[in-house]
Amino acid sequence: MTRFTTLLIFLLLAGLSCGRKNECTSVSLTKSLPTAATLSETWLVDVGAPGQRQPLLEGWSGDERWNGQDTFVWGIGSASTLVVHRYGNSGVRLRFRCAPAPLSGVPHQTVNARINGISLPPVRLSAGFAVYELAIPAGAMRLGANVIEWRYASWGAPPNSPDTRPLAVAWDWIEFVEKGTTPRKQPTVAEGDAIFLPPRTGIVMTVPVRPGNVFVADRVDIVGQTRAMEHASVMVELIWDGGVSSARFDIHPGSGGVRVPISVKRPGTMDVRLLAPAAPAGGDQAAGWRIVGARLIQDGACR
Repeated sequence: MTRFTTLLIFLLLAGLSCGRKNECTSVSLTKSLPTAATLSETWLVDVGAPGQRQPLLEGWSGDERWNGQDTFVWGIGSASTLVVHRYGNSGVRLRFRCAPAPLSGVPHQTVNARINGISLPPVRLSAGFAVYELAIPAGAMRLGANVIEWRYASWGAPPNSPDTRPLAVAWDWIEFVEKGTTPRKQPTVAEGDAIFLPPRTGIVMTVPVRPGNVFVADRVDIVGQTRAMEHASVMVELIWDGGVSSARFDIHPGSGGVRVPISVKRPGTMDVRLLAPAAPAGGDQAAGWRIVGARLIQDGACR
């Protein structure tokens, strides 16, 4: 083999190596849509019923039945928290049915609800199960996940009972009532290289991610009555490192798209949440938003 041939082979291999290093790798969210989970809007949490444990976070006991009939769960300790998904932008009514624990020396139980850290007026509970209602002002609940914390004035073990749990309140159900709005479902679908999101919809998909990745979306188009919806935007949440790190941002129609770097240090997975708000007043309820070209790319190697 001549010196010239050896040099030529070396240059070819170096070129191929560089080509592989700078190769554009892209993860299309449209292709990942079949694996996406729906973040359904929360209208009712039937506490204690089968399949209703997922919204309950901390401060809850196990599922039980009151006198062998109605399902319920005890809120235990100083507070109970749950997560709900909401997509409206107006005030709602928070209704709930519950009963205070029969505690010695506690004639009345008081419950204080906090929505994303915002306190609502305290509610004084009567003995036995009853229905109560609170007004949640517009702006208190954000698009997507919201944390509700129920803080109790008193808790403890019931007198003359073998139950030693720190009982506070027995919860039957919790519901949201929004004037002029009823629960409705419209599918999220892929349309070519775009994802169509109807109003009041959220989805989450898990995709592979590695150092140097960038989240890219080319644009957001409005489907339906553009005049009423041109100021509404789609929200994107990116969650990586097991929820330790995240990014939350809006994509506005006509904004020209976004590029958001992902600061991971090693290969892994990332949750991508796409959240669509309620259609503005006067908007077409069958309309929605089309997210075009949503994908993950390798920074410096792709456009």
